[in-house]
Amino acid sequence: MSAATNERDGGPGPDVAEDADHYGVLGVRYDATAVEITRAYRRAMKINHPDRHPGPGNDVAERRARRINAAYATLSRIDRRRAYDQTLRARIASDAVMGRYVNGGFTPEDIRRAKAEATRSHRRPLSPAEERDLRRATMATYVSLGIAFGGLLAGIVIVLVLLGLVAAVLRLVL
Repeated sequence: MSAATNERDGGPGPDVAEDADHYGVLGVRYDATAVEITRAYRRAMKINHPDRHPGPGNDVAERRARRINAAYATLSRIDRRRAYDQTLRARIASDAVMGRYVNGGFTPEDIRRAKAEATRSHRRPLSPAEERDLRRATMATYVSLGIAFGGLLAGIVIVLVLLGLVAAVLRLVL
């Protein structure tokens, strides 16, 4: 997400570091739930709100509050969080590849390992509802396959029985 996104549509305003790790800003794990993200946001804003820091340090508190708001705006919306996570995984893989390239070369295995590590470290576990939906979809797939193959098998058996009957009738007639 670009730092130039305006605040009107819920995105971060200017002066927000684009490369800031939103999870680190809020102090949550990469697989944090929406409730954990909201709690962390509220806790961080209680501590860092500019109104709590009057005087000369207020501009620092304002920058911190902007970063916290930007992190929450990104992580609290599923679509934005998914896009941010993809960007983060790509950045990690890119950094790993560039590190190997700059430091003396890399192999395809290094690239695969970096991508696997980036994917594994940022994949959140499925929620109970997502697990239930996945189980239902899997079961529906198995049932559909069973019906299709069972119907095919029944059709083959019927054809064989009919062929056997036709052969028996032809033997009697001839």
